[in-house]
Amino acid sequence: MLDVWPAFPIVIEGRGGMSRPQVERNIITALKQRDRVCKIDLRPTTISLLKRMRAMKEPFPALAHLELWPTKSGKAPVLPGSFLGGSAPCLRSLYLDGIPFPALPKLLLSTTELVDLELFNIPRFGYISPEAMTTSLASLTRLQNLSLGFQFPQSHDTTNRLPPLLPRIVLPALTSLYFMGDNEYLEDILSRIDAPLLDSIEIEPFKELVFDARQLRHFISRTETFKEPHRAAVESFGSRIILSIFSRGVTVTTDHRFLKLRTSSKP
Repeated sequence: MLDVWPAFPIVIEGRGGMSRPQVERNIITALKQRDRVCKIDLRPTTISLLKRMRAMKEPFPALAHLELWPTKSGKAPVLPGSFLGGSAPCLRSLYLDGIPFPALPKLLLSTTELVDLELFNIPRFGYISPEAMTTSLASLTRLQNLSLGFQFPQSHDTTNRLPPLLPRIVLPALTSLYFMGDNEYLEDILSRIDAPLLDSIEIEPFKELVFDARQLRHFISRTETFKEPHRAAVESFGSRIILSIFSRGVTVTTDHRFLKLRTSSKP
């Protein structure tokens, strides 16, 4: 039926039911119109469909939004460096949940229009080093939201730690940062970036005996939006604790939660 209509942009969305063979065939057929596909949002999607999608080695020049997360019934395949032809110049939003993509830094070098980058439940075989991650972020001058969440502890390779890049890269549009993972990885990332307009930080470190926040302290001090803490609050929910630090809001009677630090449910 695609030949009946004019060459409109194509949006591919799926919310369950994708396990049916006909639905999967329809999605693959639509993906073949790669010059017209502007949005791919499949959650959750089947492992079989992800395996077929990983073979997409041609660029999608109009793709602006990509969101993928697999069903819980199987292990997601690793996306290769050839995924999307290694280039997505119009991409503005990228959301991957449980999808291993160790070659992602290569793709990010082409995504200069990216506004939202959210990577959750990164598995061990999808590990990206702090150096590679920050190097790939250097060209993302429009990035406003950055979320990094690892699936397991020991996500950071402590046997091959590299010194911070000098000078640090600047993310001039970044306003929101979320991180879940090992403290060492977070500290390495924060030592390599500046985000002067950052307005919100949420951190969920994996359970550790000592939480070293030296780079976090220095990172916050380099922001322009957070000058002095106005108040702090500690909340307890069973075995979980949330520490929040507030800065003064737009008036003397309001405040804004700048930093949220909570204990993780991960071991």
